[in-house]
Amino acid sequence: MATQFDFFFIAKQLAQVRFHVEQDSQVSFHSLSGTGALAVMAERTDAIAYLLQSPRAEDASYRRWLAERLLHISMRRSEFTYKLVPKLNLNWSERLEIAIREIAAVIPTGKRFILVDENQWGAEIFPEFDALPFLEHEGQYWGAPSDDETAIRELERMRDCGASFMVIGWPAFWWLDYYSQFRNYLNSNFRCILHNSRLVVFDRTTAKHSPFEYRSYSTLWTPALCLGSG
Repeated sequence: MATQFDFFFIAKQLAQVRFHVEQDSQVSFHSLSGTGALAVMAERTDAIAYLLQSPRAEDASYRRWLAERLLHISMRRSEFTYKLVPKLNLNWSERLEIAIREIAAVIPTGKRFILVDENQWGAEIFPEFDALPFLEHEGQYWGAPSDDETAIRELERMRDCGASFMVIGWPAFWWLDYYSQFRNYLNSNFRCILHNSRLVVFDRTTAKHSPFEYRSYSTLWTPALCLGSG
């Protein structure tokens, strides 16, 4: 079905389901020792494999979007399997250390940049830079934007204040799905200089089309799962 049709999220309650702690779905999918989440990730990977074989995959930007979904699945898998097999994947601190080195490699020392991390990293881990939270109010983190227009307006305000780069860390990768107009605005106006499963970095000093063009396609799963929560 995923190769032929778009899937849409209906933002209203359609049914009520009763759960209890000994139910198979609760044990498999919601307990710390359950492996249901890995099964869901495997199904999503299979779905992307089928989509890559579909006529829609002739569109290069669509293939890029599917690649982004695979990176997101890989990130979530690493976080989940680390709890089960700690030595199999990098832990949070190790990934963050790599991300810090990557930022230092692409942003000149002393530069001011916007940090989109949902306040999970914190600007204090970047002593060689002037890192500003986003959204920001009087130097403090002010939560996620209420809509795309707010995000774009605040982005331009902070750009006028000298923020030359924007760093989006993996805790806020869901923004690139949820705030689609904001995402498209970034990719249409600024150059993407780094993009991996830990970071997306935009150079805001030059207005150049990004080679990593995001387009708004319907997601294969509901936003609650896409957002990287739990």
